[in-house]
Amino acid sequence: MPTDLVVLLPPSEGKAPGGAEHWRARSGAFAGLATAGLAVVRAYADALLHGPAPAKVVGASGPLIERAQHAARLLLRNRAPSLPAAERFTGVVWEHLRSGDGDVPVERIAVVSALLGAVAGDDPVPDHRLKLSVSLPPLGRLDRFWRPTLARTIARWADGREVWDLLPVEHAAAVAGLPGPRVRVRFEGISGHDAKAMKGALARHLLLAGSHAGFDFHGWRATRAGDDVVVAPKRKR
Repeated sequence: MPTDLVVLLPPSEGKAPGGAEHWRARSGAFAGLATAGLAVVRAYADALLHGPAPAKVVGASGPLIERAQHAARLLLRNRAPSLPAAERFTGVVWEHLRSGDGDVPVERIAVVSALLGAVAGDDPVPDHRLKLSVSLPPLGRLDRFWRPTLARTIARWADGREVWDLLPVEHAAAVAGLPGPRVRVRFEGISGHDAKAMKGALARHLLLAGSHAGFDFHGWRATRAGDDVVVAPKRKR
């Protein structure tokens, strides 16, 4: 029988532009983080629009800074268009999550977000560019800012369901101490683009099948190793 599980995923640096309805902080599965999220939004916009080093805020240069500044101005005016998280994020993980047949239940995904703390896969997300490692006056480093609240907030959202942790180290640290049933996934012998593709494919399989059983992506399998699951090439006999 499929397990009732949820998946933790990172966002992507790449984001689809545009959207429809104006973004509101108090909408979505993690509305309880709205007050803290608004504090980050204001600090982010201030640093990006008035600070001495906007390139450090977004970790980019040129047109990407200009796009982020335009999006920040819309946020401050409450006119920022929104897209569901699963449509806003365009990186390799998310491309492979969306590929193939069948509608993935993205509402069972929690994304650890530098800007908003956490969002579900179907929650509205504005255009932005921000990492957890960034420090914003007066809040400080965002991973440390979010850490006291994220673990218990995500635990309440998971509501006893098994949590599959597909977060990279930086994002996993922001939810340190997450209580309840939790499966950490390790990828052996793979990194970079290929590891992200594998992560997206595994997340898709988990959400559709309810288990890691039967996962096979280009000859890579997922097997239990104690409390963890290891993704590695199928061993030849």
